[in-house]
Amino acid sequence: MKNLKKVLLLLIVSCSLLFSNVYTVNAEVESKVDDTNYLNIENENSNKVVNHSLFTAGDDISVDSNIRGINFAAGNTLDVKGSSEYGLIAGNKIKFKGLVTRDLFLAGNTIEVSETANIARDVYIAGNNITVNANITGNLFLAGNKVVINSKNITGNVKVAATTLEIADDSEINGTLLYNQDATYQASKAVINKVKTYQQRKEKDYTSSKTIASILMGIVTSFLISLMLYYVLPGIFIQLDRAAEESKLLNTMRTGFIYLLAVPVISLVSMATIIGLPLGIVLLFFYVVTIYLSRLISAIYFGKLMAKRVFHLDNVYLEILIGVISIKVISMIPYIGPIYLFVMIILGLGLMYNMYKKLRIKTRQTK
Repeated sequence: MKNLKKVLLLLIVSCSLLFSNVYTVNAEVESKVDDTNYLNIENENSNKVVNHSLFTAGDDISVDSNIRGINFAAGNTLDVKGSSEYGLIAGNKIKFKGLVTRDLFLAGNTIEVSETANIARDVYIAGNNITVNANITGNLFLAGNKVVINSKNITGNVKVAATTLEIADDSEINGTLLYNQDATYQASKAVINKVKTYQQRKEKDYTSSKTIASILMGIVTSFLISLMLYYVLPGIFIQLDRAAEESKLLNTMRTGFIYLLAVPVISLVSMATIIGLPLGIVLLFFYVVTIYLSRLISAIYFGKLMAKRVFHLDNVYLEILIGVISIKVISMIPYIGPIYLFVMIILGLGLMYNMYKKLRIKTRQTK
């Protein structure tokens, strides 16, 4: 394991020398940082040029730098300005005011693209309440509950999947507006080149015996695998008990988010060399396994929280059952389900990484 860790460390260092460096920034840390390698998004480093892609994670985030790469950001409230080549932003409340020279991807609850925003190509947005005020040069793809388009001009096509669609009277769409026919939309005075509707696939009937059997099978399978983990690796449940008491969700999710993005990059870079090919394949396989287990770990974690704090129970079987059923039910909710699963994955990855780190520290202390 020591040799493996050294090889991984060498691969990370080599990546930083051969490719554009990617760094991780904690928006809540106030310690000093190296201006050449990191971006401190407090006050002193605003409007700086960042010659690499950038990861930013925290609670209240403000990004106002010129990023010559991909702008990754995740948090509760995000105020995104500055510029980047691509934008991948996820959070609860997002306000985008910046410049993107290529494509922009946004996912969250309340999302607003300000009229000062400038996106050179396509925009992809998924959320609950979406408001687009900026002019769009390329195509616009929107999926949400309520979608409001106030753009003065949209050059490309607009595709919408929504419950309610509103378009300002002074808007102009040069391409085709395509929206689901069951959406609530009253034709405005907007100038639209062509309007089409499409029929969404009908929601699955969860009362059917086949679907219910599939759901129950998934719950039973997850429950049995979790029980196997309990009997084979009981230490996992002890660590999850401690994690539930600490409740450091934000830091854990940030760690999981970094793991989710960094491991496949390291794996692909190692597979590009003859020497690193076997290691890259093993690392990629390990990555897939941890992605699958992350949902179970998160389910057990939340099962423990709910069992002890809501139901006041202290039974490992009920904790597992509550967690597995909760994650299965919530994942089936439209719009919320995919976002919830993503959160469960990064949370589970963060929990597993923290458990591994604590195990390494304990192993060193015993030597």
